[in-house]
Formats: sequence, C-alpha cells, structure tokens
Amino acid sequence: MAEQIAAIAKEGAYDIILMGKESIDYNGFQVHGMVGELLGIPTVAPAMKLDMSGNTATLEREIEGGKEIVSVNTPFVASCQQPMCEPRIPNMRGIMTARTKPLKVVAATGDAARTQVQEYALPPRSRA
Repeated sequence: MAEQIAAIAKEGAYDIILMGKESIDYNGFQVHGMVGELLGIPTVAPAMKLDMSGNTATLEREIEGGKEIVSVNTPFVASCQQPMCEPRIPNMRGIMTARTKPLKVVAATGDAARTQVQEYALPPRSRA
C-alpha cells in the first residue's frame, strides 16, 4: 500500500501529503512513515495542528508529558489526528462545495505475495 501511495504522490509532485492516523494496517501507524521514506521526505506524526508560512510548515504534536512544535519545509508527510482532522463549522461553504469537485479514484494494484505458508496445523486438542 505504501508503495502505491508513494508512486501516486511522486507522480503528482505534492507539497504536503496528509494521512490519517488509523489505517488498514491494523492501526500499525506505519504507512505514513513508509511513504515518507519511499519519497525521501520528512514525516511528522502524529500532527494535531498545522500552520503554513510560505513553504514552511509549523506542526504541533502531542508527546508524553506535553506538546512539541516542529517546523519543516515542503514537501513532507503528516499523519493527522484530532483536532486537526475535524472540519471547522465556519468553513461549511467550503465543505459543501467540495462535494462537487471531481474525485480521482485510483484502483489498487495487486502485489506479488512476499510470504508463503509452508505448513498449517491445528494445535493439539485439549482434554476437556
């Protein structure tokens, strides 16, 4: 999955790639880091707030015992968590007009299996 996202992002030459915190990797919290590594760009995770000034982003992230402020130049990958991922009500017009924008859907590509099952056996039956 990360390889396909990175390929699409590289093709689009995006400055900022925002990803969700939860994913289909069983919430392993790894896909955004892999995408950043594959693209050779910084990754900030998890980001709670984002402010832009030119091509420099200031992100706020929660760490044990407090908050950390991180500055990074574009391009970068950020994994978003609340409250950054919540829509703001004053921007309801923008949210409503977003529904009319075209959405590019990219079909998932199948990768060759990287593992093989050698053997499968049930565990021994318990007494009762």
